Amino acid sequence: MESFTLLTEVPGISFASWDSFRGRFVGVHFHLYSFPEAQAPEARLGHDAVSDILTDLYGQPIRPWEDEEVPPSIWKVNGREIVTHLFTMHESTLMLSVSDEKLATAADAEVVHKTRNPGKNDPAP
Repeated sequence: MESFTLLTEVPGISFASWDSFRGRFVGVHFHLYSFPEAQAPEARLGHDAVSDILTDLYGQPIRPWEDEEVPPSIWKVNGREIVTHLFTMHESTLMLSVSDEKLATAADAEVVHKTRNPGKNDPAP
């Protein structure tokens, strides 16, 4: 798995990156509506607007846990996984990611395998 910073001058994007796994594009990640202070209302408004659009398009999201003020939301669409997560503890930003579900799962599995079996190299497919 490799990660690359995506340089962009699009207003409202404070950070962007993309990932690849064994040379194949996995996904793209953005931090939107970023503000240096905690609990910025503009970040919450941006989160709610993006979530409303995605819910209108793809239905109710999956929420892997509910123990946060605003838990992450996941939509699974056509082999892709769309994730939003609002962070507001120290600074405020909305993370938005779109990734290939199968490739991301394969990359995660390889990381787990290498963590459990350090020093063993897996052959490329």
